Amino acid sequence: MPVPVADRVAVITDEDPSVPGDRAVKLRDLAASLGSGHRFEAFTAEPTLEPELLRASPANRSAVKAAYLRQRPKATDRWERIEEKSTVREQAAEFARHFEEQGLRKGQFAQDLAVAVAENPSFVVPTYLQRAIEWISEMPPSADSSSRPSTTTNLSPS
Repeated sequence: MPVPVADRVAVITDEDPSVPGDRAVKLRDLAASLGSGHRFEAFTAEPTLEPELLRASPANRSAVKAAYLRQRPKATDRWERIEEKSTVREQAAEFARHFEEQGLRKGQFAQDLAVAVAENPSFVVPTYLQRAIEWISEMPPSADSSSRPSTTTNLSPS
């Protein structure tokens, strides 16, 4: 019988509207077909991380805005169009549209966001990311730690 390499695997993904099908369902089905469905879970952003940041909390608006405008400093009029939307869901959808239209770089946006979040201690992590962290941190009820290899690394000099 194969020995699993992990007690649990959490995949964080998004809907990716450009790809047909439901990625999370496909991944769950794959895990189940390998006999590891009980060790696997997928957590999905709707539609992607960036708009989820706005939907998570009004407290995130200033950090997301700062990161957006850092990449596109002349796009304040576009940001104003985002803020003009009446609901958070509409604002997130408008932000997603502008994010794609403007060709913002996700990696650079993440770096700019990290800087902005460091200055905004009230930033709220989107729910799907919170759930993924909580789920992967739980010890599965059937886990027997005596049969798992040690994951401790000694970093002290010999």
